[in-house]
Amino acid sequence: MWKIIIILIILGLIVVGYFVLKSPGTEEEEKIMPPPLSQDQPQEPTLPKELILISPAFGNMEKIPVKYTCDGQKINPPLKISGVDDNAKSLVLIMDDPDAPSGTFDHWLKFNLQASLTEIKEGIDPKYIPPCPPDREHRYFFKLYSLDTMLDLKEGATKSQIESAMSGHILQQTELIGLYERK
Repeated sequence: MWKIIIILIILGLIVVGYFVLKSPGTEEEEKIMPPPLSQDQPQEPTLPKELILISPAFGNMEKIPVKYTCDGQKINPPLKISGVDDNAKSLVLIMDDPDAPSGTFDHWLKFNLQASLTEIKEGIDPKYIPPCPPDREHRYFFKLYSLDTMLDLKEGATKSQIESAMSGHILQQTELIGLYERK
C-alpha cells in the first residue's frame, strides 16, 4: 500500500513539475523567446528612399527621340520623379553634355522645384536647350537632386552657382542619361 502511495506522489510531482515548467514566464521560456520590443528600444533603421528619374520618351542610355532635339520640335522631354526624401524642401534638375567640343555644355538648369513634384510635362519649359551635337553621338546627363533647403539664388543662376549653393544640402541624387547623334 505504501508503495502505491509513494508511486502516486511521485507521479503527481512529475505531472505538477511538467506543468510548472511549461507555464508562461518561466526562466526557461525567457531563454527561448526574447522579450517583446518596448517603445523605448531602438527600432531597425529604415533604408533611405531611392530617388528615381525616368522619362516615358527614352530609357537610361537610350537614344533621345528627335522630337526633343534641334532636329525636331526642340521641346523638353517628359520626366517622372519618385522616391523623394520626406525631408526634402526642393529639387534641382541639371541637364548637361560632357561631350561638347568646347567642354561641358549646360542645356537645362532648374532649381527650387517643389519637393512634391512628380512630373515635368513635355514641352513646358522654353529655357530648355535641345541636344544638337555637331560631331558625333553625345551623352546628355539629366541629374536630379533633392535638397534639405530652398536655394537663395536668382533666376538665371549658372550651374556653378547652383552647385555651390546646394553643397552640403544634398539628400539624394540620381541621373538619367540620354544619347543623341545627328543624322
